Order: sequence, then C-alpha cells, then structure tokens
Amino acid sequence: MKLTTKTVSIALVFFLIPILLGFTFTDKIKQFFSGKAATEHSISLNAEKNMPFTIQSPTVDGKLLNTKDYFGKILIVNFWATWCPPCIKEIPDFIDIQNEFKNDVQFIGISVDSKELPVKNFIRKGVNYPIIMNNASITSQPLFSNITSVPTTFIFDKDHSFVEVIVGLKQKSYFVNKIRELSK
Repeated sequence: MKLTTKTVSIALVFFLIPILLGFTFTDKIKQFFSGKAATEHSISLNAEKNMPFTIQSPTVDGKLLNTKDYFGKILIVNFWATWCPPCIKEIPDFIDIQNEFKNDVQFIGISVDSKELPVKNFIRKGVNYPIIMNNASITSQPLFSNITSVPTTFIFDKDHSFVEVIVGLKQKSYFVNKIRELSK
C-alpha cells in the first residue's frame, strides 16, 4: 500500500483535531474550576493559600535550611535538576534576582537529582541561594506532593502563604514583576 501526501494529510488532520479539542476542553475545565482564566504555565491554588509551609533540611553545602529564618521575605522555591535544560537556563536569572532583591526575596532550590555530587559540582558555578536535595519530608507536604515535571517553581508571600505555582520556564521579567507586586 502506497501512502500519498493526501492520505497522510487526512490522517494527520483526524489525529490532531481530537487532540487539539482535548487540550482546549482541558483548559476550559481549568478555567471553570479556578474561577479565572488559566494561563499556560501558571496555576493559582487559592483554596490552599493559607496552608502551613515549612522546610527544614540540610543544604548540599552542609548548612541547615529552615524557611522560618526567612519569614518576612518572599520565598521562591524551585524544583530543578542538573540534567534539565530549562532548569539550567533559568538559574542565572534566579541568581541575578537574588542579588537584586536580597532584602525582599529568598530563593530556595530543591534538586530532584538522584545523587548529590552533580548538584554540588553545579552550585560551585556561583549559585547564591540554598540548594537542598528533594526528600520525603518535602514531598509529604500537600503543596509539593504532586510535582510531575521540572522546573516547577512555587511562590510564597512574605507571610509564607502560597501564591502561585509555575510549571516550566518563565522569563526573568515575570519573577521581577511578581516580586514587585508582592513587595507592595
């Protein structure tokens, strides 16, 4: 059986239309249940805004991280991996933002790498915020229990109440604008 361009085109149309309709329908469901328009890479979980949030864990450089030490600062918690190109792409922006807004924001990196050595080697390149390894005490917290991809970034206000989760890469300007908004 010889496939012609017309046959392949028709098959692609019949294959792609249901997929496109499915994604559109899924987005409409998200909009309905969230009470506002869903964005491509950002989900606001307002019902969980006041969930308690704490992390106490050793960092990969041997210090103890306790999020309570950063109360009064906006927290940006980024789940990432050394093998993830979008993660690696956004980290220089996070370093710049941490420097620029050091009095208002604290980034925390949570590596999902299976081994600590690649993470230690990576942060020697100049990461200026604490990095910890993902563990059961983190993923047992409701907000962090369903992470399915990296990068995934959580934003918390100065009282450490949940604001937003971002799945995927966002531009530096998005984070800067969000910090300015939450700093008011």
